Amino acid sequence: MDKTLELFRRNDLGTTICYITYKEHSLIIPFEYNAFFDKNTQNFLSCLNGFENLKTAPWASEAGILQVFTSYFASFEQFISTLYEMLYFYKLKNQIPGKKETEKLFRQDYNSNIKSIFNLSDTSRMEFDKTGLINKIRELEQARNYILHGNIGEITTRKTGLPRYPLTINWEDVMEEIDILVNLISFFRYTFPKLDLMPNIRLFADGTIYYKKLDDYFYNYLCPYFDSIMEKHGLAHTRTFKLVTTPMQTEHSNKAKCSCCYIFS
Repeated sequence: MDKTLELFRRNDLGTTICYITYKEHSLIIPFEYNAFFDKNTQNFLSCLNGFENLKTAPWASEAGILQVFTSYFASFEQFISTLYEMLYFYKLKNQIPGKKETEKLFRQDYNSNIKSIFNLSDTSRMEFDKTGLINKIRELEQARNYILHGNIGEITTRKTGLPRYPLTINWEDVMEEIDILVNLISFFRYTFPKLDLMPNIRLFADGTIYYKKLDDYFYNYLCPYFDSIMEKHGLAHTRTFKLVTTPMQTEHSNKAKCSCCYIFS
């Protein structure tokens, strides 16, 4: 029998999973958003390296930046869907639903999933709405759809600094996107007891790999690096980036108290 790549689909070495245990059994939920955010951030760092060493004036459209921008939005969608799945099984159901039920429950857009998250967590979304994050997310979505699904005309942006023509998205726009997503994840990061959902990002220094939470990495590493690049090229900022959200406080049902949630890599 020939060896093919099919053989290695069962090789889960290095995969991050959420492991939810019940009194009599357990189930596993893929935890891919963590890897998505890490990979996207490494790619964006490469883009910033290129920006730092740029010998000409920045150009209007750069494919690498557009790819990073759309990939970050996909990572956000992955985060929201994973959080919803975790909450669903943690609080309500201790077995995997059938195919039809799965399609109905888990093949939803991020708006539906966010609504379900608040319903499952027995938490009012008033504080979340006050942050204004959902309106910024919608503008990110407009830009993503423009790039991937038809780039004729322009978009309207009022809550972000994104351009009317998203094909001209640049490094500062991606920085704003990360700032928005970090604030959103920060709001949900402690949804589960003793579990921090903020993605881990690799940091390479002195031949060693370190891991930093995305908020720490972004505000204490990427932001100063971006500032130094802008200063090097004599460019002024048009936006500021800051963590302003407070993690929501959640109540956990009696059923949830019979469940445990772990993350393994």
